[in-house]
Formats: sequence, structure tokens, C-alpha cells
Amino acid sequence: MKLSFGNLLFAASSLTAVNAFSIQRLSSVSTSTTSLDARRPILAGNWKLNPKSRDEALALLNGLSPSPSDVDVLIFPPLPYLGDVLKALPAGVQVGAQTCSNYEEGAFTGEVAPSMLASMNVGYVLLGHSERRTLFGETDSDINARVLTCLKEPNLKVVLCVGETLDEYEAGLLNSIVDTQTRKGLSGVSAQDLINGRVVIAYEPVWAIGTGLTATPEQAQNAHTVIRNTLAAMYPSTAVAESVRIQYGGSVKPESIADLMSQPDIDGALVGGASLDAASFNAIVGGASTGAAPVAAAAPVSYAVPAPTVPSSFPSYGGMPRVVEKYVPPAPRM
Repeated sequence: MKLSFGNLLFAASSLTAVNAFSIQRLSSVSTSTTSLDARRPILAGNWKLNPKSRDEALALLNGLSPSPSDVDVLIFPPLPYLGDVLKALPAGVQVGAQTCSNYEEGAFTGEVAPSMLASMNVGYVLLGHSERRTLFGETDSDINARVLTCLKEPNLKVVLCVGETLDEYEAGLLNSIVDTQTRKGLSGVSAQDLINGRVVIAYEPVWAIGTGLTATPEQAQNAHTVIRNTLAAMYPSTAVAESVRIQYGGSVKPESIADLMSQPDIDGALVGGASLDAASFNAIVGGASTGAAPVAAAAPVSYAVPAPTVPSSFPSYGGMPRVVEKYVPPAPRM
């Protein structure tokens, strides 16, 4: 687990833009007294439209290690594999659906209701992923409707994705986009549901998904601070901003997880391509663990990546987060 750190949360409503890549400042500052130990790491593997067959899906599943006792681990397989996956999950690993409908029943061919997923003991639903937004035209309003319908099911939780495109990033709109998507996605969600851990937020810079590019830990931390400040502005209770877990998603690999997890507001990762290789995903999970024993593991689990080294203290920024450096895309390969 991470060490304790006093997060700076901005609680007032008047916003002043500082510069294109620094966070918006609110008129008063409150200091969190909640230990980061209270936010348990959460690692999720999004299989997307993979693998191609049931046999390949079961082989991938069988390669996953039991979850360490100090990390929440979940996977999002394609819908046709959910039944098989639920029967063969490694100890401690949870399962989620990649999307769902905002309709609860009726003449909606092809749709899947949250109640159907909950009745199968599916624990999570992934909502607002950038591919759903950009390829299938899902709007903030659509996503919010799905969030609210999911939360009607008492045993169902949501991973809500937010993040900016490359054009938005280069235009200096990271703060605005992430703030807006968070506010609209959580509209109507109660503070108690957030405090109870029913919504996890995943920050995914769209320019890093599937490209092999990863935001620096400082860039990711800046965006996570934006999200936590938005929560502080939306909900009077400081417990909301202090308790909601925020994942980073964007070409996460075994080599990058320890540095990402060393940041005070990064509570886990939403893993795409690397989750399709069992050894890589196991190593990423291991990089987020402090080495606690696996949950009810039948045999000891050996991880290739050691536990991250966390600095003894974090530098002070005088109430302001780190400034995101302008992203410069690599030159195209010839």
C-alpha cells in the first residue's frame, strides 16, 4: 500500500485558469487528512474484442494468477465469455462487463440490462471508454444514464472512463475535458455511493491507448488531481474526493506500473493490450502489490516485477499540482 500523504483538494466554486496545462485553481484550499492507505489499489484488464475464440479465452484465463490480498483485480472479457469466465476465475479475481444498456427491460434487441449482469454475479460494468465514445457515438448523457441504471443494482459497481484526445490535449483542454466528463458522468450519483466505492474512475488519455505511448507519471498525476478536485467541488463531503479510486489507463506495461503507482493520486490501472498476455498482466498486478500473499492461492505465486519503491515524502507544490509538459508525438516511421 502507499504511504500516507495529505492531498490538496480545492473545495470552492470560483475557477481561475492558471495556464494551458496547469490545474484550475479554486478560491479556497482544504487539506485532506485521509490516509492513502484507505484507497486499495485496483487493477483491471480490458480484453476488448479479444480473444477470437472461447478456447483462447479460457487459456488466457487459466494463465492468470490469484489476486494478491492487498489488491483488487478484475477483468472485462467479451460478453459471450462471461459465463465461462465466472466459473473459472482465479481466486480473488473479479469480473466485469465491457458495457451495458441504460434500459432495464423491453423491446431493445441486442441490449443487455444491468440487472441481467447482476443476476449472473458480474460485479462491475465498464462505462464511457473512449472507444465507446468515439466509435459508437456514446455521449456523456448516454453514459450517465447507464451509470445511474447500474447503480440501481445494489451489487453492481461501475468503472467510469474519462480522458482527452490528442487534439484536445495539444489545445490545452485536458483540465476542461476531464472536469466536464467527470461532472456529467456522475450527475445524479449520490455522495454515499461514491464513498462506498461503487464508482471507480479511470483516466485514459486517448492519445496513449493502444499506441505504446504512456503519459509520464507526473502527467498522469496531474490529470488525477484534476479529477479529485472536481469531486471536491461537486460534493460537500471531503470523504468523496478522498475515497474515490482513480485508475490510469493508457498502454500500461509491467515496466511502467511501479512508477505510476508511486504517485499519490494514482490508485491502479486499466490495462488494455497487456492484459491479453497472462504473464504481463500478472506482472502488472505484482507491481501494484506490496508482496502480500495471494488470496486463497493453491500454490505460491511468483511475480516478475518487484513491489514499487515509494519515496519517503512527496514535494510540496504550494497548493498547485505539477504542470503537464506539452506532449510531442514521435516522428512517423518510414
